[in-house]
Amino acid sequence: MPIRKTFLVVLLFVGCMGISSVAQAAADIPVTSMSHVKVVTVPNVSATPNGGSSVNCSNLGALCELGTVAYCVKVDSTDSVAVLYKVKNIEGTIGAQSITSTPIKTASGSVVSLGHANGMASYQGSLYIASGKALVGENSQIFKVSTVGVIEGKYKVRDSNGQERRVLAISSFRNDQFLLRLDPVGGVSSTYREYAAASIGSDGYFEIQKYFTVPVVDAYELTQDIYYSGGRMYLVSNAKSEQGYTVYNRIQVINLSAVLIDGGVYYPEEYLQDNSIGETTEKYELESMFIGSTGKIYACANAVFSSVGSDGVYCLERR
Repeated sequence: MPIRKTFLVVLLFVGCMGISSVAQAAADIPVTSMSHVKVVTVPNVSATPNGGSSVNCSNLGALCELGTVAYCVKVDSTDSVAVLYKVKNIEGTIGAQSITSTPIKTASGSVVSLGHANGMASYQGSLYIASGKALVGENSQIFKVSTVGVIEGKYKVRDSNGQERRVLAISSFRNDQFLLRLDPVGGVSSTYREYAAASIGSDGYFEIQKYFTVPVVDAYELTQDIYYSGGRMYLVSNAKSEQGYTVYNRIQVINLSAVLIDGGVYYPEEYLQDNSIGETTEKYELESMFIGSTGKIYACANAVFSSVGSDGVYCLERR
């Protein structure tokens, strides 16, 4: 384990630091090399959306734990249907897990779109899935889903000005709050990612209370799901090789402090690095994670090359 330093920088405006300062902060952040082992394969399954034809669900994008069970979600290539997987005994001896799946449906039994389903959190016995849908029409941004795959509620997200926001990732936070990754107004920035603390309102909305940003450093511009535990937000991120495949994986550990500062800029205090391009067994893209009861990281990942691996849930440990 490296000597840990806290590089938490809280600023009121992103522009207070220049590009050279951001680069220097990134260079000073300690990097811990991680090893990985597959716990369970998450197979592709077919499902039929309401009024449509059968599709193959192959894109694994969200993971969370509830009790001793892990839940993950796959969608098809057009985000028309989502399938919920249930992995029992996720933290047990490898090989002792069992996995089942079911299409996510409405209470009336219709299989509907949950968007890209790129993030998921557990809260009070239910699953909350970030859809990432475009802000058009009646598109919901967060779906509340039971552990048997039935939609129990759906929510839009708005800020203090009443403006609706698009949500790309989600985690349980403190008390009744959630952390959300937002699509910035005007589109994704190349220099930062925007996050918010929000709570469920009384009229079908998540209400945003505070904002903060995390700068984009190095080549790890592809940010995935988020996870909060013990005062820290874990940000799953990827970088592409020169062939265009996403096979470099980094979990950014960000100390959010005892009191989250509205408008703050937070830098990682540590990088957990797992560069699968150097592995001979599987090359994969980390998507979402949680920390188990023994402190181990469990992450779901898409196989980059199907000839050398398959989608699954992995256990990551410090080398």
